[in-house]
Amino acid sequence: MPDVFLSHSTADDLFVTEFESLVRSLVEGQVFNDGRSIPAGAEFWPEIERGIRGCSRFYVIVSHLSMQSKWVAEEIQLARSLSKRVIGVRIEDCEAPLLSGYDMINLTPTLRPVVRPNLQHLPATYTGKLYGRETESAQLARDLDDPEVRLVAFDAMGGTGKTALIHHFVQSLKDREKPPWGGLSSVFVWSFYSHGSSEDKQSHADLFFRAAWDHFHPDGRSAMPDIPREQGAQLADLVAKQPTLLILDGLEPLQYAAGKSD
Repeated sequence: MPDVFLSHSTADDLFVTEFESLVRSLVEGQVFNDGRSIPAGAEFWPEIERGIRGCSRFYVIVSHLSMQSKWVAEEIQLARSLSKRVIGVRIEDCEAPLLSGYDMINLTPTLRPVVRPNLQHLPATYTGKLYGRETESAQLARDLDDPEVRLVAFDAMGGTGKTALIHHFVQSLKDREKPPWGGLSSVFVWSFYSHGSSEDKQSHADLFFRAAWDHFHPDGRSAMPDIPREQGAQLADLVAKQPTLLILDGLEPLQYAAGKSD
C-alpha cells in the first residue's frame, strides 16, 4: 500500500510529476498518483479509496483548478474521515476553502506560471513578417495587459489579414518572459476553417467543443454535456475561472455552415 497519496487536478500533472519525483527521493515507500498508480481497466474510485486508506501521508496540490475539482474535494473528505493528516502544497495563489485553517507548504514564490497552451489549431499564414498592422498589434498587447478588457473582436472582409495578425500575435506571446505568456495560465487557439478560408466549408463546432472541454475541464473526469447550449454554458464557466486567452479564428463557417439554417 502507498505511503504517500497525492491528491490533485489532472491539469496540474506537470507539477505533480516533478513533485512525485521529489517525494520519492525523500521518502521510502510507495507514492499513489492516480495517473500512474491505477491499472488500466480498473474501477477508478475503489482504487482511490484503497490508496487513501493505506497511506500515512496525504498531500493536496493546491491550485485554482484543484480547489474546484469535486474529486479532490471527495478525496480530502475521505482522508479526514479516516483521520489522515491532510497536507496542502500550494502552487498557485488562490482561495483554498477546502483547507481553511490548515497550514500549507507554500511553493508559489519559487514557481514560474505553468502555462497550458494548445496551439494545435493555430491557423497557418504565408506571411513571414507582418506589415501594416503595427497599430492593431500594439492594441492587442495593451488589451491583453488591461484587466478591464474581456473581449476583442476583429470584423473585416476576408483576405485583409485577420488570421495573419492573430498568428503573429500568438507567436509574440510565446517570447514573453516577464511574465511568460503575459501572466496567463491557459492559452487555447482554434480556427473554424476546415479547409482554407472558404465560407462554404463545413464548420467544426463539435470538434471545437470536444477539444476545448478536454483542455479546460478541471479534472477531465466528467462527461461533456450532450446539449450544445449546456456545452457552451459550462465551457464559458470553466474558461472564466482562470487567466485565459481564448482565440477563435474564422467564425464565418460557423455562422454559415453547409446544411445549417440557423
